[in-house]
Amino acid sequence: MSQTNQVNTVTSQNVVPVGATYDADGNFITLVGAGGQPISSGAGSTDSYVLMSASSTLPNERVLTAGTNITITDGGAGGTVTIASTAGGVSNVATGTGLTGGPITTTGTISLANTAVTAGTYGTSIGIPQITVDAQGRITAATVIATTSNSYQGTWNASTNSPTLTSSVGTLGYYYVVSTAGSTNLNGISTWAVGDWAVYNGSAWQKVAASGSSAFSTLTVTGLTGYMYANGASAVTASTTIPNAGLTNSSVTIGSTSVALGATAATVAGLTLTSPTLTTPALGTPASANLSNATNLPLTSGVSGQLPIANGGTGATSAISAFNALAPSQTGNSGYYLTTNGTNASWAAVSGGGGGTVTSVGLSAPGFLSVSGTPVTSSGTLTLGYSGTALPVANGGTGQITYTDGQLLIGNSSGNTLTKSTLTAGSNITITNGNGSITIASTGGGSSGPVAESYQTISSSYSITAGSNAFSVGPVTVAAGATVTVPTSQIWLIAA
Repeated sequence: MSQTNQVNTVTSQNVVPVGATYDADGNFITLVGAGGQPISSGAGSTDSYVLMSASSTLPNERVLTAGTNITITDGGAGGTVTIASTAGGVSNVATGTGLTGGPITTTGTISLANTAVTAGTYGTSIGIPQITVDAQGRITAATVIATTSNSYQGTWNASTNSPTLTSSVGTLGYYYVVSTAGSTNLNGISTWAVGDWAVYNGSAWQKVAASGSSAFSTLTVTGLTGYMYANGASAVTASTTIPNAGLTNSSVTIGSTSVALGATAATVAGLTLTSPTLTTPALGTPASANLSNATNLPLTSGVSGQLPIANGGTGATSAISAFNALAPSQTGNSGYYLTTNGTNASWAAVSGGGGGTVTSVGLSAPGFLSVSGTPVTSSGTLTLGYSGTALPVANGGTGQITYTDGQLLIGNSSGNTLTKSTLTAGSNITITNGNGSITIASTGGGSSGPVAESYQTISSSYSITAGSNAFSVGPVTVAAGATVTVPTSQIWLIAA
């Protein structure tokens, strides 16, 4: 900042002033030189001047001398004496670390910059403040560290969330003890057992698991269907299928191979399948297999290739190829026939020269059959047909070829034959012979004569006719093994 220190104007005539004249109010008017000449001030009587004298006279000369970093400039007669600083002024003020408002070149305000620390009071009865200070002495961080003293706030129902607790909201060191287990979610924790602690650490709720274990005689789970399995720190999960992730730490031994659940085993060794049902026969190409009791194998779609003779097959895909493969070698055996000695088959030549000529072939048949086309002398077809004669009883037939309505075949021990016969109606009975049916009916009236009779012993089962009632005179005995059936709403009356 530049500053000029100016002395009031002094008029100089290069003489030493020795006297002065003042007006009635004490204002300076003139200076008087050593020769008695007046020195004009060149200014009005109201201006201020430097008077270089301790009294009204100037007996000695006074000279202004410039000090360090000071200059004195004489403006000459009627001019101005100027006193100035040579050290220079301040033209720019910059702000350092932690300050704002700079640079200042004329005027301005320098302020302290805000840090990341939130204004407030740090430290509680259960927490002490931790403060970070930088090189400029500013507080750049402030937190509260919990002491070992927590503050018990009571019990908490983790099922109904009572009293209400909210994630990331609470007072440092406050804790609740779970009185009712539940799944209220606090900062990602949703599994709470009786006796657990819910503790607020200043930014989130944490769980201190209860010591020991709880035993349940009855556990009811609602809202879940399927298999239930533990899911780490989360609640029990249910699914109709257990996902592979839930089986990661388990394994099962199949045959002699241990297979980790949730993984895929490319090879399973030492496995015996007893009577399996292969619904999808994509078996690949096994090195070996023992199918001792396999059924319903889909041979047309599930088996490829030909089964060798050594494995019970034919090694062929057609009937003639299969025969040629299974029969004795045919090489050199043209015209021979296949014969066996009871153990092995072989080819043999036809006896009697090895051949002959057939001139006539005939066919005879029983009387109930007829033969046409016989004899065949060169080529032709022999045909059997029915002759119209009944097949005898001795040959499994009936010996009959025609019937009338109502005729029955009755065994006849004479000649061991079957005889056609019809039913004969008795008293108060009618018999009607139909086409494939016989109807037997009562003409009513009961027993004839002056006295009605009934059996005292019923030796065979009997059913009272539908829509009729029955009457017997007792005593009546029903023989062992026999029954009398009385339909509903009908009556069998026995009079003693």
